[in-house]
Amino acid sequence: MSVVWRGGGLRHHNVHRCPACGRSHDSLSNARPDETEPPRPGDPALCIACGAINVLGEDGRLRRPTPDEFTELATDPDVRAARAAWIEMMSVLSSLDEAVDSRKPGGVH
Repeated sequence: MSVVWRGGGLRHHNVHRCPACGRSHDSLSNARPDETEPPRPGDPALCIACGAINVLGEDGRLRRPTPDEFTELATDPDVRAARAAWIEMMSVLSSLDEAVDSRKPGGVH
């Protein structure tokens, strides 16, 4: 594992697999606006592929939150903002995909 500065934030590099969808990710960024440290065990992690809210475990792997953690994370303003941004991003990407498909011969019109 290494920690590097990229894209305006510290990232925690390792191969992380989302426990919800199985997608592999090669880094985690700390999304909390007031944090300058890399993600640490217990911090929330939003899967960019499926939008699942996970937790960075003590072993450095992503895990599903416990019921109590999920309840806490579901009301956390930073987690809610990150999830809302993910939903918006997925909506934009879906619209772009539809626009591209409609321009292909035989595409959806």
